[in-house]
Amino acid sequence: MQTRRALIQALMGLGLVPSVLAQSEEVILPVKPIQDRDYTLYAVETTIGSAPAKLILDTGSFQSWVDSRQLLSAAGAGLALKRVVYADGGEVRGPVIQQNVGLGLWQQVLPLLVAKTIQGPTVSVVQTIQRQLAQGLLGLGPGAIPGVRRVSLSLSSKRPVLVLNPSFYNASLTLPYIGQQLRVNLGQNPPLATLIDSGSAFVLVRGSSASRLGITPNDLAPVQLSVRKDVKLALVTKSVKAQLSNLYLRFDPPQVLVVQEAPPDLLGGLDLVLGVPFFEQAVVTWDTQNPQVSIGEGP
Repeated sequence: MQTRRALIQALMGLGLVPSVLAQSEEVILPVKPIQDRDYTLYAVETTIGSAPAKLILDTGSFQSWVDSRQLLSAAGAGLALKRVVYADGGEVRGPVIQQNVGLGLWQQVLPLLVAKTIQGPTVSVVQTIQRQLAQGLLGLGPGAIPGVRRVSLSLSSKRPVLVLNPSFYNASLTLPYIGQQLRVNLGQNPPLATLIDSGSAFVLVRGSSASRLGITPNDLAPVQLSVRKDVKLALVTKSVKAQLSNLYLRFDPPQVLVVQEAPPDLLGGLDLVLGVPFFEQAVVTWDTQNPQVSIGEGP
């Protein structure tokens, strides 16, 4: 397999093999944690055109973007602006251009938003230009990467990886995803509308659903995100345990936040957002031809 990959890469460099051939291959990409403002997100090394860039991984988004102050600062002049809003209230705004994006052997021209405005919890990690922790975000929602049928992501501290077209993956639980995002229904009576979102640094729970996870008012302490003063949040001060099929999960403080009061844009119709603390314990694989999400035990 390694020899074949090396041969394909060499032939692509000579222009003898179309890039679509590489898209069918399994591509394993190392993922690195990025820490800022006391929380952690994860990013992958890419190339944008010919320039290297570190992009935050976001399974809850279809739109990839880069910070115009760090990359492609002159691109998109005169184009109409697009606005993208995230489940945690983050927002980016700017023109969309077509640009070649490379992930290991995989390369494809993608619509890339050149962000002129960046705000909110998810995207604030790229606001401090001097640190250059990340240059933007890679949307990993189903179908966001053309030509790739299946995507797998694990953020385990042992070996955090993003895998395009995985040849093997664990599946303790398989669920259909709703719409185009990684939205699933968990549990019963009634089910929890859940977004599996690697772009969220926390597990977010709607206040009215907190009791279903065993969270009581005595377990909460007020907390405020500096980037969203219009949101009333509470930190869960005890460990929250959950079970998905034969997969056992544990979220320790300060990994779980309860959304007590917020504008409608924060959670939309969601009851639960499974963010980074979930991916650090589980392997999540989604298939674009069969709209389903498989969740397995982390390595």
